[in-house]
Amino acid sequence: MKHSFGRTLALAALVLAGSARGAAAQDLPPAKQIIDRYAEAVGKGAAARQNFRHMVAEMSTPAGTMTMDMKSARPNKFVVSMEMAGMSMRSGYDGARGWSLNPMAGAQLMQGKELEQLARQADFDSNFNLAANFPSMTTVERATANGSPCYRVRMVSASQDTVFACFDVGTGLMSQMQSRQETQMGPTETTINMLDYKDFGGMKMPTRTVTQMEGQELTTTVKSVSNDPIDPAAFEPPAEVKALMTQPAPKP
Repeated sequence: MKHSFGRTLALAALVLAGSARGAAAQDLPPAKQIIDRYAEAVGKGAAARQNFRHMVAEMSTPAGTMTMDMKSARPNKFVVSMEMAGMSMRSGYDGARGWSLNPMAGAQLMQGKELEQLARQADFDSNFNLAANFPSMTTVERATANGSPCYRVRMVSASQDTVFACFDVGTGLMSQMQSRQETQMGPTETTINMLDYKDFGGMKMPTRTVTQMEGQELTTTVKSVSNDPIDPAAFEPPAEVKALMTQPAPKP
């Protein structure tokens, strides 16, 4: 009898635990609702009227301070220049091809995961195209990021890249993103914390981001944002990259 009673208590505990998990899951809003709220929170309507974006920022690294100049044009042109201690690095995307130029590797045309990630970055409306870029989305838990409660959403791209994004419960803004970035040095686990959102022409953007990768912490501070027209020549790749583009594609 005692053994039977103990088994009954154990079964009841399992049922209660299962009910608690079910209730907790029901408290989590669906991913689509979170993503839609985020799009509105950052200013989807205002951004739809913009065609250009020019951002200047500074990144503090263990090696010193790097200046960053990023230009974007609708629908998916992008170029970024980075300068530090006399060293210059550039990368860009012209709507189909991605490229990079730096002193260590020279001129390169991006391929595979690197190209896919750059294409997502170049998408002018990437903040509002999360559902298109990540067709599979699931709210996994209520967590904490940057000291505030957030909903953690698991997002999976068509090529099975997985990103975890946290959206602030109070504001609806994205407060953190965790992903695995493909780089020339290999895959890197990256956590980006988005802080100090400000309004630029009706669109809210984080003016300070803290990136943690490879045991290092990098802080990027936005200095200015403009939506004025940008000369198309700004998106032209350098001569070294153009030379690669004229070469025949390698045989598979």
